[in-house]
Amino acid sequence: MGGFDKTIENVESIDDARYGASSHTSGARGGHDIYLRQMAKNGVMLVGPVIGGNDDSLSLRTDLTEILKAVDEHPVNWKRDVDAYVEEYGIQVPPDDTVDPPDIQDWPKGESPDSLNLVEAGIKTIIWSTGFKYDFDWIKLPITGEHNYPVQLRGVTDYPGLYFMGLQWMYGSKSAQFIGVGEDAEYVSGHVARLFG
Repeated sequence: MGGFDKTIENVESIDDARYGASSHTSGARGGHDIYLRQMAKNGVMLVGPVIGGNDDSLSLRTDLTEILKAVDEHPVNWKRDVDAYVEEYGIQVPPDDTVDPPDIQDWPKGESPDSLNLVEAGIKTIIWSTGFKYDFDWIKLPITGEHNYPVQLRGVTDYPGLYFMGLQWMYGSKSAQFIGVGEDAEYVSGHVARLFG
């Protein structure tokens, strides 16, 4: 389908590509998707992002439903893209026995309280899955643009000798993945060889 071959030249929005939802899977039982709403049905307490806290209490955003909607839309769209690709190219595949999540109005609500007292709720374990943000403040050059993302092309900056490698969508969808970082590394090493060779 070419999804991993997309580059910054052929996406509608580089910000959506860099910061939008992406598929999440696990290797458990041969590789199964992680459906957050099913985890909630199984007893995991999902809450909105933490925005503060003191002592035994956390302050929470209450937009969990919107967050779950955005997360759920990605795999549904991906599955539809795969189905369209299979149909377009006449690929013979076994029937798909997975079921799309219900329409948005039928989805279980992801209500999040605006605060949570950990002691009163009996919570002894927190799985802190926040992801991360880039922080390049330690580089004392004006190298970042919007969203604190380095201004570069395939890792090459306007500062001779300063390069980046392995960042999300540096050049392509696989720039930060093992299957693609080598392509960007080859480009950067060629640039280094020309500059210093």
